[in-house]
Amino acid sequence: MIDEHHESQKEEKQAVAERIGRDLKLAAGLRRNAAADPVRAGERDALRQWQADRLARTYPNLLADSRYGPAAAFFLSDLYGPKDFSARDSEIERILPMLVKALPLSGLSTLSLAIELDAVSEDLDARMVDTLRGYGRISHIDDSAYAEAYRTVGRRSARLRQISLIVETGEALETLARKPLVAGALTLMR
Repeated sequence: MIDEHHESQKEEKQAVAERIGRDLKLAAGLRRNAAADPVRAGERDALRQWQADRLARTYPNLLADSRYGPAAAFFLSDLYGPKDFSARDSEIERILPMLVKALPLSGLSTLSLAIELDAVSEDLDARMVDTLRGYGRISHIDDSAYAEAYRTVGRRSARLRQISLIVETGEALETLARKPLVAGALTLMR
């Protein structure tokens, strides 16, 4: 019975690792496409910075909250900000076999949520950049231009998945942060 459970858990971890690898490749490919053109890379960064600033303006109470503030700030800077995440992606891909062995399924699943969120966000952001550029508004993003581009891009199911992933990732990180060993690992990863 124990061997069956261990084997089942091993298979689940392998399936999660495969999802992580797939989503890492998707996000990395989208980032490479954006980075291939310095103008497009700057536009992507400008959009992401505008979005991060907008979220910070819209939810200042969340950022100031003692419980959620650190996670919200981490999300805006380390998960979603206008940074080059290619080194992080390469490092995760390199150490993924070790992570599969070392992390519990819950930790690996949380990493999978965050990587999927990154891939979904990269795809939606690439579409937003294209749309804002088409409107001639990429260098002058404001609420109305953003809202118009958002409606034009559509992709309702992807947007709903993105929101769901934000919630799921936040809840999973909060749960993991209460585990001493995992909390230490999360601190080291920053």
